[in-house]
Amino acid sequence: MPNLIDLYAFVVAFFIGVVIRRYFIFTSGERKTNLPFIKSFNFLTGSNNIIFTNGKVLAVNAEDRHNEMGDTFGCYFGQNMQVFCRDPELVYKVCVTDFQKHRNRYYVNSLSPYMKASLLEARDNEWQTSRRAVGSVLKASKLKMDNVDTDIDATIRKMLASIDNRIKMMRSKNEATVFDVYQINKNFFMQSILKIVYATEDLVDFDNEFNEVTEQLHKFINVNYEGVARMCFLIPILTDVVRPILGFFDHGKFLGQLTAKLERILTKTLSGENKTDSKRLTTIHSLINSYRKGELSRDQLMGNAVFLMVAGFATSVDTMSAFMWELAQNQDIQDRLRSDLLQYGDESAFLGQCINETLRLYPGAMTNRDLSEDIHHNDFRLVKGLCFNVSIYSIHRHPKYWGKDAHLWKPDRFDPKLVEKHHSAQFIPFGVGPRNCVGYHVARLELSKFAVQFLLKYKLENCEFTQSKLEFVALGALPFALPIQGPVNLKLTPLTGAS
Repeated sequence: MPNLIDLYAFVVAFFIGVVIRRYFIFTSGERKTNLPFIKSFNFLTGSNNIIFTNGKVLAVNAEDRHNEMGDTFGCYFGQNMQVFCRDPELVYKVCVTDFQKHRNRYYVNSLSPYMKASLLEARDNEWQTSRRAVGSVLKASKLKMDNVDTDIDATIRKMLASIDNRIKMMRSKNEATVFDVYQINKNFFMQSILKIVYATEDLVDFDNEFNEVTEQLHKFINVNYEGVARMCFLIPILTDVVRPILGFFDHGKFLGQLTAKLERILTKTLSGENKTDSKRLTTIHSLINSYRKGELSRDQLMGNAVFLMVAGFATSVDTMSAFMWELAQNQDIQDRLRSDLLQYGDESAFLGQCINETLRLYPGAMTNRDLSEDIHHNDFRLVKGLCFNVSIYSIHRHPKYWGKDAHLWKPDRFDPKLVEKHHSAQFIPFGVGPRNCVGYHVARLELSKFAVQFLLKYKLENCEFTQSKLEFVALGALPFALPIQGPVNLKLTPLTGAS
């Protein structure tokens, strides 16, 4: 009996000690940094009203906190100190001026061993080797030399032919030509990525609205971030315990299905079964060459193959879906853009303005940096080791930089004369500095070419199923992303004389 009492006393004392220690941690942020910190917290998961809460995506919660607390504020994810910043000056300092000091993203013990080795999470030399291998084949000059635009055009033609056939069938049945453009975009960008990056065309059929590989990737990105995954994110030490049983949860199941397909593609390519034009080095072949030279490990090879598909798919689908929805709401701008496209094609300056305005309101994700030393800025101090989160969504909607109507979609904000006055970190949908999005040039090329051919063929209009506002997926599998909630239903009307 005395032993049980001693054990009970020890357990009680241990938990009291944990509570006291966490209370000290969660209340020390303001003293260490002189920044406002979220006062409300949970002893297990950290600050309240910021992540996995309120039915809102992280970036939107951060925007609400910025409006209450200012341009820079602090909080805790588990025991990890976080700072969120919407000050372009400080963002530029951390991500550009002092990049070599703070070049790593904040460490997350990822549930996926592949993602740990990818460009998203790699650190120091491992990041440099991956960036060199992937970046060399995705730079603008290489894309032009490889005639990547030809591949994109071919994919667009197949997709448009499929839409035309579906419209004919709908009209023969006297049905309204209403489409889920979100689903159209999912299939298009999946096929485009598979062709450009992996040199394969076998996994997407445009005549089949739902394709297995597309749906598996979409489910992985948009699946509810289950309790076990949330706890691993907030308490990284749990990740190694959970990883072996990850396949029992949706988060791991869909990722496993996707990586299995990519592993088969990779194995065939390594064995020489997937042939490519010897004059053209696709991304996967570039990565394989680096792997064979010993520059990349097998995990880095596979990790970047997975990352390129996830990153290239999700952000492009969301951007194009939001773009189409905004055009349907703004018929005058749609008509103006179509006139410009007839004259200039994908060289249209106004097309660039429309895409930029869409990226401003609907940026694909947040980004962050792991601070390797203290930073003194204005009257506060950012301490070494904290996670510096760049609130891209908040910067892009700040009335200080975009006016009182910052929440409205107005492409003329990107008139060249106005852009000259922008701060270098005022518009950063692809990040800023050397660690920006490696697929920036591919994304812009896909979006531009797709928009030209689609808008010269169809008019986009609202229908009875069109939502009045685009919403984000609140608890998607990628907490720092801003995935749009589908479907996005619009009426497509073929234009007279369009071929």
